[in-house]
Amino acid sequence: MKFSHNWLQSFFSEKLPQPEKLTEVLTLHSFEIEDFEKNGADYVLDIDILPNRAHDCFCHKGIAREIATIFDKKFIDREVGLINETKNESDLKIKIDNSKLCPRYMGRRVENIIVKNSPDWLKQKLEVLGERSINNVVDITNYIMLDLGQPMHAFDADKVKGDIHVRQAKKDEKIILLTGEEAVLDESVLLIADEAGPLAIAGIKGGKRAEVTEATKNIILESANFNPSMVRKTSQKLSIKNNSSKRYENEISPEMTEPAMNVATKLILENASGEKTKNHGVVDIYPQKTGSYDILLSLIQLNNLLGVNFSEKEVENILKRTGWVWKNESGKFTVAAPAERLDLRIKEDLIEEIGRIYGYENIKPTLPENILKKPEINKNFVTAKKIRLALVNLGFSEVYNYAFRSKGEIEIANPIATDKAFLRNNLTDGLREAMEMNMRNAPLLGLDEIKIFEIGTVFGKSGLPTGQVGEQINVAWGTKNKKEIKIEECGLEKAAEKIVTKESDISDLPQTKDIKFKPFSSYPFILRDIAVWTTKGAEEKEVLEIILKNAGELLVHKKLFDKFEKDGRVSYAFNMVFQSEEKTLTDSEINKIMEKITTALNAKGGWQVR
Repeated sequence: MKFSHNWLQSFFSEKLPQPEKLTEVLTLHSFEIEDFEKNGADYVLDIDILPNRAHDCFCHKGIAREIATIFDKKFIDREVGLINETKNESDLKIKIDNSKLCPRYMGRRVENIIVKNSPDWLKQKLEVLGERSINNVVDITNYIMLDLGQPMHAFDADKVKGDIHVRQAKKDEKIILLTGEEAVLDESVLLIADEAGPLAIAGIKGGKRAEVTEATKNIILESANFNPSMVRKTSQKLSIKNNSSKRYENEISPEMTEPAMNVATKLILENASGEKTKNHGVVDIYPQKTGSYDILLSLIQLNNLLGVNFSEKEVENILKRTGWVWKNESGKFTVAAPAERLDLRIKEDLIEEIGRIYGYENIKPTLPENILKKPEINKNFVTAKKIRLALVNLGFSEVYNYAFRSKGEIEIANPIATDKAFLRNNLTDGLREAMEMNMRNAPLLGLDEIKIFEIGTVFGKSGLPTGQVGEQINVAWGTKNKKEIKIEECGLEKAAEKIVTKESDISDLPQTKDIKFKPFSSYPFILRDIAVWTTKGAEEKEVLEIILKNAGELLVHKKLFDKFEKDGRVSYAFNMVFQSEEKTLTDSEINKIMEKITTALNAKGGWQVR
């Protein structure tokens, strides 16, 4: 999710760290910042918000609160209190059929407003995050969602017929969305409706009928809370995913509707009002209010679970940074979970939060006391390790193949593919396929011999009780030009008597420093050989220099495969592999390169391509 650095700065009087520093610290303590890029005078941060924090951190306020806590900076809360009402009584009526699907719905009627282009500051806030400016009213509702995390909607009040009714749709009921598309609904979809029919799909998309345009004079502001499961299912059913549905799907506290309504009303009055603007009283339908959560935690419980030795003062300093309401009575802490923090419910949640803020990297790892017994050595693991190291030292490479095959003795209930419907009952089939593929690519790899092995589990009934598994090893090796391919398969213990001749250790492995890997080209390679008579005393590297200079980037591998002397001359023969990263090469392309190489070699005094 994208966030504006300048927008985050608006929550602080003190200057924020640069994006590089935010990336480093937030990644360690809160969320990974996947990337950031400069956008004009701003930076846009792409932050990977974890699902357990989507409740409060899908907005700039949530991320700013995290920054304030982690960096111990003073946080400026920009929320406003009750809005002065120019007309207390409201004729707006709201009815909710099912409070489980809509726990809270707030509505406010504002009359005689002026819908126009948004001020520059509001346009810039939205556009830097890729949001399109529509008009001052719609932009304000979008701003509130990005700022506080609470989606909002505005209806043209003159197009609303009668009372607001939050209800489930009727079978085959239809609505024309703001995009102009028609959606056909059923009883599982929750609607915002009036006497004439649907006005909006709850939590997802508004309807065209009550759209706010520049001709709008009176509006109804909506700030509501909807059931996350219901929104997710409706979003999937209608294939509509947007900023609003994403937030509702991850659940928002019903307590967030009120501050959002207050800030939105304030901004409407500041940016869309005229001389005759009237702000009616808010209508709040909230049948079952969300209770507060007090979490009890002792200092002993905290230290035991984290494996630290915090003092009361240290815990108090961490809690002060959060901005939460808390108290301490002789090492027994009572913390009131903020309404937006739906992830804080039990003492373990609070312990995790304290550890995260303190920094897990600052907690020194220690072994638990009173270990009951010494862990038993896994014989199979040790044996496999010895075999693996011994084979690697003999020049073998380990391969891993799918445990799913097209045939076997144990069938899978839900296979991932038709040719992978069984668990393998041998390693031979997969290893043989790997051997054949590697042999085909041996010229590209520059190898005369392919030596591979696999250690893995097989599943079968033969010689084993039904449902149990046996661990086996397969060893394969092949010689040049596929003249010999040999595969052997046996259990680990027998393999240990074939193969392991001494105690192996990690230190036995060959050093692999400064090795660089790159993917194979997906295009086929072409082989060519060239042999050249040279004058006596000419060295291999002289021939190679000429070949490399004229072959170009398509030559991906070269190898000397023959050298002999006769009549005072020396013959060098090279195998060459050509391959492109971008296309399939043709013979004519390679022939031109070979002609160029041949001409260059023949131009050397006394040299002649055979």
